[in-house]
Amino acid sequence: MAADVGLDRHSAALVQRAAELAQQMRDQGLGAEAAATRLNRIRALIRRGALDDALAELSGLGRMDRQPLVVRLQDRDARAELAERTGRRTAGLRQLRAGLDDLHAWQSSFGSLDLQTNVVGHGVRLAVRGLALAVGSPSDAVLFEWSERARMLASRIQPVRAPQDPQAVADLAELRAGPAPEREAELRRRIREQAWQR
Repeated sequence: MAADVGLDRHSAALVQRAAELAQQMRDQGLGAEAAATRLNRIRALIRRGALDDALAELSGLGRMDRQPLVVRLQDRDARAELAERTGRRTAGLRQLRAGLDDLHAWQSSFGSLDLQTNVVGHGVRLAVRGLALAVGSPSDAVLFEWSERARMLASRIQPVRAPQDPQAVADLAELRAGPAPEREAELRRRIREQAWQR
């Protein structure tokens, strides 16, 4: 569903299928997945020009503060897209700001690099939409703010580069292969030591 909407597919059949799928997910107790599917349906409705239907669906979503971060970011993105399509740029930028603030707070409190990297793609979509809205703004301050927000997002996570040391490459390959527990501990120790020596 997300891929279809991401590819700008928004047929009536897709919108209907999303509604059915979201209901099935709700019935099975998959609240976050159902909300994400409904948000994709909303994005499809917006792109079809069914703005009143999209607004009604957004209004029926309920509280997002208890949803996982990715769903909250999708919610902010959908609300910003609807605001933009209805000529409310300021409201759209407010939604995008709130989404990026939520992302930055989450990143600051969460140590896992893998998970931080996983959600940054959703933040990029918010930042790109914010930059596009800011470029259309008559205010230089708004454009500067969004260029800084995008820069900050890009600098939050350091890119992961392959090690240059052939031994480190071999150790990582062996670790990915799933060695015995005692060998895994030894590999992890060596990899950590090599990282500190760089």
